[in-house]
Amino acid sequence: MFFNAVKYEILQNLRNRQVIVWLLLFPLVMGVLYKFTFGSIYEKNSFSAVPAAVVEHKEDVIFHLVMDAMAEAKNPILNTTYCDEEKAYALLESGEIKGILVIDPPEGEESAPVLSAEQNAAAMDAIRQYLTEGRLPDTDTEDESWTEFLSWLDRGYLEQFVGMYQGGELIPETRLSLKVKGSGVAQTTIKKMAEMYANLQIMGRELARQNGAGEGGNSEKAAKVMEFDAPVVTNLELTKGNTDPFASYMYNLIAMVAIFGSLAGLSIAVNHQANLSAVGARRSCSGTPKLIAVLASLMGYFVSEIACVSVTVTFLVFVLKVDFGDRLPWVYLTGVCGGMMGVAMGFCFGGIGKWSQGAKTGIIMALNMTLCFLSGAMVPGIKGLLITRSPIVNALNPAAVVCDSLYYLSVDADLTRYFGKLLAMLIFTAVFVLLGFLLTRRRQYASL
Repeated sequence: MFFNAVKYEILQNLRNRQVIVWLLLFPLVMGVLYKFTFGSIYEKNSFSAVPAAVVEHKEDVIFHLVMDAMAEAKNPILNTTYCDEEKAYALLESGEIKGILVIDPPEGEESAPVLSAEQNAAAMDAIRQYLTEGRLPDTDTEDESWTEFLSWLDRGYLEQFVGMYQGGELIPETRLSLKVKGSGVAQTTIKKMAEMYANLQIMGRELARQNGAGEGGNSEKAAKVMEFDAPVVTNLELTKGNTDPFASYMYNLIAMVAIFGSLAGLSIAVNHQANLSAVGARRSCSGTPKLIAVLASLMGYFVSEIACVSVTVTFLVFVLKVDFGDRLPWVYLTGVCGGMMGVAMGFCFGGIGKWSQGAKTGIIMALNMTLCFLSGAMVPGIKGLLITRSPIVNALNPAAVVCDSLYYLSVDADLTRYFGKLLAMLIFTAVFVLLGFLLTRRRQYASL
C-alpha cells in the first residue's frame, strides 16, 4: 500500500505543469542563458600576456632567465620585446605595448666601457696579472679607452671580471624601472612583475653569496630559484575546482531548483487537509492512516525533486560543460539534499494558516525569490555583504546553504566546511518535516 501510494504521487508530479515548468524547463532555460551571457563575459575578460618592451642599459642575465621561464609557461604573464629606448617609446605611443621595463646600473655605477677585440684581450691579461701578482697594470698609456677601463676596474668592479674569468657567473645588480602610459590591469600587471623581479634578484644574490664559490660565488642555485625549480619552492594545490567568479550563477541555479521544490512540497500539506482542498477531504475519509499517507507523499515528492535536480546538474555538466571540479558525485549529493530540504520547507509552510493553495503558492514564491536574491542569484555581491554585516542571514537561508556547499567543493582542498553545510541541510530538512507533521496532524471536522 505504501509503495503504491509513493508511485501514484510520482505519477501525479509528472502530470503537474507547475512542477514541469519550475523544476525542469525553467532551470534548463536559465542555464542556457547564464552560459551564453556570463560565459562569454568571462571569456572576454580572460587573462592574456601583457605586451611590454625591455630596454637594457646594463645586461642582466638573470632577468633573461626569468623572462624565458615565464615565456615557456602555459599562460605567460608578459610578452616581452627587447629593443632600444627610441623604439620602445614609439611602441608605447602606438599602443602596441603597455609599458617599458628599463634596466639600469645601480645608482652611482657607470656602465663598463665597450672594448675592441684587442682591448678585450688586454683586459684579460690585466685580470690574470691581478690574480697572480695582486696589482693592476700601469694606467700610463695614450689609449684613453684603456685608461678608462682600468679606472673602471679600480672602482671596485674587477670582482665581476674575476668571477667571469674563473668560470662563475655573478648575480648582476641592476635597477629596474617602469614607464607606462595610462593605467589599467595591464599596467598594474607589469608593475607587479617588476616588483616581483626586484625581490627575486635580492634573493638570488643572497643565495649566490651563501652557496657559491668564494666571495662572489656563482648563480647556479640562484638561477634555479629564478626558474622556480629550487627545492625551497613547493607548488601546493589550494583548490580542486572552478574558481571562475561566474560559476556562482550556476551554484545559485542548482540552489533555485532545490528551493523551488517547496512548490511541490506545498501540495503535500494542502492535499492532506480537508479544510483546504477537495483532495484533502477525500483523503481524510479514506482508511489509510494519515501518517502513512503523508510519508508516502513526502517520499514521492522527494523522488520527483531528486530526479529534477539530477537532470539539471547533468544538463549543466554534460551539455553546457560547466566546470564543477573533480567532485561531481558530491555535487549530485548536494542537489539531492538541497531538493529534499526544499520539499520539506514547502510541506512545513503549506501547513501554516487556512489560506487557499493559490494564496500559499504566491507566498512561497515570494519567499523563494527573496531567499535566492539573498544568496546572490541576482546580485552576486549581496551574499558577501551579508557575510560581513549579518552572517546569521546566510546561515539561516536554505538557498545560501546550498550555494555555499557547492562553493566549498570548488575552493577547499578538504571537505570539512562542505560537510558542515551538508549537515545544515539535513537539519533543516528534519526540522521542516517535523513542523509539517505537527501542522498537518489529524483533525476533526464538523462536516466534510
